[in-house]
Amino acid sequence: MRFRMGYRLILRRLALALLGVVLFGAHTVPGFAQPAIPAGPAGEVLQAFLKAFNSGDRAALETFFKSYDPADTAEGLLSFRTLTGGFTLLSIEQSAADALRIRVRGNGDNLEAYGRVLLATTAPPRVKWLGFRLIPPGGVIEDVPLDAAGRQRVIEAVLSALKQNYVYPETAEKMAAAIHDNQQKGKYDDITDGGLLANQMDEDLRAVSHDRHLHVEYSPFKPPAQRVHLSDIYNRREDSTTQYWTLPYVPGKRLASTPAFVLTSGRTFSGAEDFTYNLQAIQRVTVIGETTGGGAHPTMFQAVDAHFSVAVPFARSINLTTKTNWEGTGVTPDVQVKSTEALQAATGLAVNKIRAKGTSK
Repeated sequence: MRFRMGYRLILRRLALALLGVVLFGAHTVPGFAQPAIPAGPAGEVLQAFLKAFNSGDRAALETFFKSYDPADTAEGLLSFRTLTGGFTLLSIEQSAADALRIRVRGNGDNLEAYGRVLLATTAPPRVKWLGFRLIPPGGVIEDVPLDAAGRQRVIEAVLSALKQNYVYPETAEKMAAAIHDNQQKGKYDDITDGGLLANQMDEDLRAVSHDRHLHVEYSPFKPPAQRVHLSDIYNRREDSTTQYWTLPYVPGKRLASTPAFVLTSGRTFSGAEDFTYNLQAIQRVTVIGETTGGGAHPTMFQAVDAHFSVAVPFARSINLTTKTNWEGTGVTPDVQVKSTEALQAATGLAVNKIRAKGTSK
């Protein structure tokens, strides 16, 4: 695998991402110092690549490939350099003599990417893979090595997907037979990198199918947190149901294990009750205060003449956990106190939880 495939992949992804990004030019963080590149063959290759790539000079890039990846060329790489504005090295994620995994940021687009430098040989250093992937919003790097069981699981899952869905069933069977034959010969036994396994399977499957749409892709990122289906609203007038889910990603640090409290009073009503009820139902918050007002039916105003209108409840909320709602009953607090005492009670509970957590450590 050469750099070309890696850069084409991120080029496509960056181009799509840029549709929604306003570019402000190069961005530097005051006081930021790039991490030292580890000594060794992989570090030598990374150092040489960043120097050539950031220069934007075709001759420098050609010299890099001639020295470290003679089978590849710098064709198309300058446009990628123009798109990113070069790279700033942010961190070394993993380091070995023959492999580096890094995080970089584009100097022109300010987008972060995950890079992998894998060597075929270390003396002299020769590139097996050098590529970058755009880090998706909220993406967490989880680039774990594959063992024999992991390879087998991936291979069988890919072949199962092909057998179930590929346009020509007989070709899917031929591809599966070819992959199994390769397994018998030990072709994949030494592959522990997910990207290299995907690339090798690409080549082997296309050798049978000759289908350029067929592609095995590896993502080194942990899948984003799953959305939670909180509630539905049934609309009687339209006889329709609208689902309400949590977002798959929000900016900032996740606080999934941090205790949270919602304070209520008898005046807490409608949308505020919706919020409280749904989080209480999935046991994400502790509700403290008074029972709420009890309004779970969305309304619409309907004019009946020139001077009068009526607010008509036309739908009802349905919580996915309780299968009902708070209409007429309100949300019952977990800790019932007067609303004027709710903040003090919540503060006391929070302090106790912090102390208990510290003691358990």
